[in-house]
Amino acid sequence: MTEIHDPLRLHAQSQPDHPALLLHHGAVSYTALDLLVDRLTATMRSDGIRSGDRVALRGLPAPDTIAALLALWRIDAAACPLSDRLTTSQTQHYLSMCSVRSVFETLPEPTDRGTPATPPTWRLDRDATILLTSGSCGAPKAVVHTLGAHYYSALGSARNLPLTRDDRWLLALPLYHVGGLAIVVRCLLAGATIAVAPKEQSISETLERMHPTHLSLVPTQLHRLIADRSALSQLQKTRAILIGGGPLGHKLASQADAHDLPLATSYGSTEMASQVCATPAGATDRWHTAGKVLPYREMLLAGDSEILVRGQTLCRCLLAEDGSPVTVTDPQGWYHTADIGTLDNTGDLIVVGRRDNMFISGGENIHPEQIEGALLEINGVLEAIVVPIADHEFGARPVAFLKATSADIIDLGTVNEALTRGGRLERFKLPIAVWELPDQGTDTMKPDRPALERLAARLLKREA
Repeated sequence: MTEIHDPLRLHAQSQPDHPALLLHHGAVSYTALDLLVDRLTATMRSDGIRSGDRVALRGLPAPDTIAALLALWRIDAAACPLSDRLTTSQTQHYLSMCSVRSVFETLPEPTDRGTPATPPTWRLDRDATILLTSGSCGAPKAVVHTLGAHYYSALGSARNLPLTRDDRWLLALPLYHVGGLAIVVRCLLAGATIAVAPKEQSISETLERMHPTHLSLVPTQLHRLIADRSALSQLQKTRAILIGGGPLGHKLASQADAHDLPLATSYGSTEMASQVCATPAGATDRWHTAGKVLPYREMLLAGDSEILVRGQTLCRCLLAEDGSPVTVTDPQGWYHTADIGTLDNTGDLIVVGRRDNMFISGGENIHPEQIEGALLEINGVLEAIVVPIADHEFGARPVAFLKATSADIIDLGTVNEALTRGGRLERFKLPIAVWELPDQGTDTMKPDRPALERLAARLLKREA
């Protein structure tokens, strides 16, 4: 299948008054959104945007970004959502790399030209988005996805986490991240409501006002919401809480289980248009894993335990610095993720860490993610990032950056005493220094590990 009816138009016809968007000041019906998108499409076409063009969306509010995305897809043009936190030079670099034809920093004025005679369609084989992702380290990559990749990602997700017209998924992730885009497509296909979280509100406040049935969180967000009684009460009313961006951790899983939260753990990537594997909501006995492979994806563990993936959700290509396409797969069509994993006895994936994060200390392989998991089990630790630092005797040693509820926790003696208690970690994996995790000011949900390595070297030299 290479073409489907535009789901926005279908739901505008079948449930015209049903809310497509829920905003802090009211709702936008499927009919109203469809009309806005049609008018934007007319404006864009009159401005010369054609099939195959690439258009940057920079700093637009989420509702405007959604409308612009849907209009571009009706033209068979691709959107490149950019954060307004990028510097001018960064923005210019990415606009050049992505061969962007136009840049929208505000929504174009919609043109009232009536509804076109030809019903809109989604051409699944056409490029739909170009997303910037830095992965776990290094300069951002530009990932090109077809509309089909987003479509099949949403279909596979729905097989695991069913979504109906009566549901509302909280959009609290930015739309220049694949996790945010995935929510939009999932809701559109189901005729559900996209509950757009206001930027100025905390997630806790938004939960109180919007009462979503589904939401996507990273473990740190979940930890903070569980500690908030009001937010916890709202979480307990949801149907599914999709956890991504890292492992859940035994302590946090126990807390979620005690409060009967419907968590679904997952593993995914930008290159695979969001989720690759996931557990069903509330499957507490599987929360130590990322679950099984979802439909329309395939996964294979290579001989060195690297996770290989492929399928209908895989990106079409990456873009090189000069804008030329770069193939992401090997001759058999597998994308090599650089993530290391194992399968448990039921076939669920357990992500060990990233191959490019691993370092050797005194002849022993160290996966920072294992130490980070142990650190998160310490009472009061909210976030933990472990990086290597050069050592003349061992080659490299681990150091840790922490966010905690109290500054007293960020103490080397306190931390290592907790890590050795009960044999949580072998002694060679204990950090030789701990510091407060700074706000890195990056526009990625993943830490900038190289920047933290450089900071660690400066801090250790200063303390020597």
